[in-house]
Amino acid sequence: MDAIWAWLSPVVDFIWKYLFPHGSDRSSVGAFVGDALVAMAQNYFWFLAGGLVIFALWVRKPGERFSLVKGLKYLLPIEVYSKPSVKIDLMMVPISWVFSFTLFAGLAVGSSVVQLDRTLTAMSAERRKLVTIMASDQRSECL
Repeated sequence: MDAIWAWLSPVVDFIWKYLFPHGSDRSSVGAFVGDALVAMAQNYFWFLAGGLVIFALWVRKPGERFSLVKGLKYLLPIEVYSKPSVKIDLMMVPISWVFSFTLFAGLAVGSSVVQLDRTLTAMSAERRKLVTIMASDQRSECL
């Protein structure tokens, strides 16, 4: 059992570290973009892995030997990717990434600005109350 775990442990560590998203603890835009690209690669990997399992269990003919090439041809058929419309679809992918990034970043920044404004407004209202109270205390001390 130890021999099996000794072989399996690095595989499990690799899968956990590189193939499961853990979020980002970095704050730069470059790190965010890098993490987004890694997440896309992870999603694509799991799409292919899940598709190959489905191909192996339900699609291939009984008794036929499993072939990685046949599985990938099944998942990514050349008939689909050779159409002219696919070129347009693939050109739209980076455009949609840019739009989604800028729109979500704008929403995040916009909501942060509104929250900051509300907080500062509330703080200034509290400060005005405090100044009024202090001023009334000073007036009462003078009398």
